Amino acid sequence: MNRKFAGWIAGGSLLGSAAAMVFPLLFALLQKERPGIFLIPILLCALPGFLLVRRCYGQRILSAREGLLSIALCWLILSLTGMLPLLLHGQISAIDAWFEIISGYTTTGATVLVDVEALPRSLLLWRALTQWIGGIGFVVFMVMAVPASQGSTMNLAEAEASPAAEKLFPRFRQNAALLCLVYCGLTVLEMIGLCLAGMPLWESVCHALATAGTGGFSTRNLGIAAFQSPAVDTLIAVFMLLFGANLKLIWLILIGKAAQAFKNEELRWYILIFLGSWLLVASSLILDGKALLDALGLAFFQTSSAVSTTGFANADFNGWPQLCRLLLPLLTMLGACVGSSGGGLKISRVILAVKTMKRELHRSRQPQLVKSVMLDRKPVPEVTIQRTLTFILIYLTVLIVGWVFLAAMGSDLETAGSAVLTCMNNSGTGLNAVGPLGSYAAFPAFSKFVLSLVMLAGRLEFYPLLLLCLPKTWSSMALKSRTENSSSI
Repeated sequence: MNRKFAGWIAGGSLLGSAAAMVFPLLFALLQKERPGIFLIPILLCALPGFLLVRRCYGQRILSAREGLLSIALCWLILSLTGMLPLLLHGQISAIDAWFEIISGYTTTGATVLVDVEALPRSLLLWRALTQWIGGIGFVVFMVMAVPASQGSTMNLAEAEASPAAEKLFPRFRQNAALLCLVYCGLTVLEMIGLCLAGMPLWESVCHALATAGTGGFSTRNLGIAAFQSPAVDTLIAVFMLLFGANLKLIWLILIGKAAQAFKNEELRWYILIFLGSWLLVASSLILDGKALLDALGLAFFQTSSAVSTTGFANADFNGWPQLCRLLLPLLTMLGACVGSSGGGLKISRVILAVKTMKRELHRSRQPQLVKSVMLDRKPVPEVTIQRTLTFILIYLTVLIVGWVFLAAMGSDLETAGSAVLTCMNNSGTGLNAVGPLGSYAAFPAFSKFVLSLVMLAGRLEFYPLLLLCLPKTWSSMALKSRTENSSSI
C-alpha cells in the first residue's frame, strides 16, 4: 500500500475527529459541564494528525484496493478516537464506548445506554454529531481534499458510495460539494421546523443531526414518543423519507426539475415501496383495534423510519400485530436509495436482482434468449449484475454467521436475528430485547464486538473490512513494496 497516502489518510482522520469535537467542547463550556472529556481527545488527535499530514504530504495515486483499505483505516481511526469522550466520562466500559460510537458513525442508532437522559448534554450532542458526519460519509470531505489524480478520487468514491458511484457521480468532486450543500440545507431546515413545532433548541439540533444521518439516536429514553407531538412526528417522518432518497435527485426537485428526477427508477420504487408498506401497516393496526387517524399516523412514522433505515420510534411496535413486526425489519433490509445517508441493501440492487431473476426464468424456457437487464431504460453491464449478486450473497452470509454467533452466546433467535439484521442495515431498532424501548446493554462483550464489526461491515458495504481480513491482501502488498524498493536501488 502507498504508505504516504495511508499516513495522510490517518492524519486527516485524526484532524477531522479533533475538529468535530470542537463543537461539543464549546457546548460543554456553555453548559458548564466537564470540558476535559473533549479537550483531552482533541489534543491527542490534533498533534499526531498534524505531524502525519505534514510528513506524508506527497503523491496520492492509489489503486481500487488501496482506496478500499484507506476507507477502512479512516473509519477505524474515527471510531477509536470518537470513543474517548465516552471513556473519559467514566461510567461506560471500553467495549460499550466503542460500540456506541461505531453505532454513531455508521448511523446505526443501536445503543448500550439504559438511561440516555443521564448523560451530559454535550455527550448527547456528540452522539448526534457522529451520526451526522457518518451520514454524509466522512470520505466525502476527504475526497474533496484529494487532488483528482489518475482515478484516486474515483477509487475512494466507489469504496464509500456503491458500485454505481460512477453513474451517480461522473464528476465526483463537484457533486460531493453539491451533496454536502443539500445535506446541510435540509438539516438546517429540519432544525428550524422542530423548533417551530415546540421542541427545545438543543434537542432540535440533536434530532435534526440524527435524522440527517438516518441514525436514530435520541436525547430521550422513550425516543420520539417522549414528545407526544403529532407535528414533531410528522416533520421527522417527512425528513427521514427525504434523507433516505438520493440527495442528487432531491437537488433536481428543489431546482424545479422534478420530472427529470422522477424518471429515476429507484426513486419510483422507493416511493411505491413506502406507500404500499404504509397502507399494509396501517390496515394491520386498524384491524387490531387502532383508530383510523392513530393507525395512519403511527404507520406513517414507523414505515418512514424503516424504509430510510433511520431507527427512530414513536411507539413500541413489539406489541403490534405480527405482520407489522415482520414487515418493518424487512423494509430496513431493502434499504434506502443509493446516494442517500441510509443503509441496507439499497433499492437499486434489489431492482437489479429482481430483473435478473426474471431474465433467468425466461432463459430457463428459452435458452437461446439474449436479453439485457435494463435500469432507467439503459442496459446494465453484466459485470455490474455480477457485483450486485455477489454483494447480496455476502450480505446473506454475514447475516447468517452473525446470527449463529449471537445465538451461541445465549440470545433468543428473534432477538439475535433482528439485532444482526438491524445492525447490518444500520437501522438500530430490532425486535424483542432490542426493540424501541430496549438496548444492547445486556449482550455479552463478545456479542457487542461482533455487532460492532457487523455495523462497520454494513456501512462500508463489506469489501473494505473483508480485504483487511484476507492474508493475501497484506502478502501481495508486501511483495509489491519489496519489488518497488528493489527497482529503485
